[in-house]
Amino acid sequence: MEEWKIAMIGDVGVGKISFAFQAVNGCFCDEIDPTLDEIYRSQFVVDDRRCTVELLLPYPTELDAGWANRLTYTAQAWALVYSITSRASFDHLIALSPQVATHAKLEGGPVLVVLGNKCDLHEALREVPKKKGEELARWFGCHFCETSAKTGQNVGRVIADLVRRLRQPGLAISGVDSGPQKREERRKKTCVIL
Repeated sequence: MEEWKIAMIGDVGVGKISFAFQAVNGCFCDEIDPTLDEIYRSQFVVDDRRCTVELLLPYPTELDAGWANRLTYTAQAWALVYSITSRASFDHLIALSPQVATHAKLEGGPVLVVLGNKCDLHEALREVPKKKGEELARWFGCHFCETSAKTGQNVGRVIADLVRRLRQPGLAISGVDSGPQKREERRKKTCVIL
């Protein structure tokens, strides 16, 4: 059976753990300890094919100088998560973007998605316009989606989309590309706004 590992990268409080909990359990939990370095694992059926997906949640203090190198060898996909109600969380992703872009372009580098979480909250609380998330995703050459870990909006869709992209021709089960040129060609063709 296929196994995929997706690293959830983002600031504290953006809902990474709630997203993973929702993806694996199909519900929201108010009482999650945000200080744990967690792995959420479950089986999913995507396009009539069963696979196992692990959602890795590195604690933000682990995002030191070598974090991107470690995650490149651990996860085939990176979900870059910010809260639409926190400009600081979006700026945190921008600060990480040089490292993310460098590793995403490498042979065997991760498939990326940018997620604006907490879209269930009232629009008056929004600090990051949807357009900014779309622009960041375009800059990375990846997909963008607004999600709600609380209601489950687009959570399953994001997982299924990442699995489909990881299964694309040119990617082995291990997540390794057949070459950087193929990844660049695929990247140019797959910037989709969900």
